[in-house]
Amino acid sequence: MSAGLSVSPATRLAVVLAAAVLFVLGLAYWWQGNLFHEIVGTLFLALLILHNFTVLRWYGALGKGRWPPRRGYAALINAAILLLMLGLAVTSLMVSQTLFAFLPIDVGYSAREAHVLVAYWALVAMGLHLGLHWSRVMALARRHLAVDFPAIGWIARAGALLIALYGAYSMMQVLLVDKLLNIPALDMWDFTTNAGGFMLHYGAIVGLFACIGHYMAAALQSLRSTRAV
Repeated sequence: MSAGLSVSPATRLAVVLAAAVLFVLGLAYWWQGNLFHEIVGTLFLALLILHNFTVLRWYGALGKGRWPPRRGYAALINAAILLLMLGLAVTSLMVSQTLFAFLPIDVGYSAREAHVLVAYWALVAMGLHLGLHWSRVMALARRHLAVDFPAIGWIARAGALLIALYGAYSMMQVLLVDKLLNIPALDMWDFTTNAGGFMLHYGAIVGLFACIGHYMAAALQSLRSTRAV
């Protein structure tokens, strides 16, 4: 298998973060209307394809080496997000009203419902996936921002705690649990007065699950180290 596109870690991170921003924008369907939603979604999927081309080496190494708990966890999260994104792409084509309306696909309400449900689960998986690589994110930030002093670790942890707490609060505000369970939720957001609040809530939710993913991976890595001793 090809090693994939050769890009720097900073470029790969920029692609992932840009995709995350586009994904959150895509959730704001009622903000700018259907055309904006479909353009943002198409750009998001294009970045997702690009990201996968940059990590082909990871796919090629799946059958090699040992499988400690941390690696198994990472593979599970990556498989989940891959399946969810494929589901998102397929349902996007099925429900398209503008960019791909020419496709001879006749769908009903169930496909639209599936599209929304998959999107909210993909939000969770995306946060967990980001958390897997958070140590690399922090290392890149230190190197490019030339930030290196003893307190930086504690400042980062405090920031992560605040984001996680606000993310938990945001989950209640946007009724995310109901949406993940496909329970009808009446939470029509008023984008005319508080579009920024919507982005902040969902961005914090991604941050919450990134924290969960990061510390879960760290715990599993620690478990491996303990066994090695």
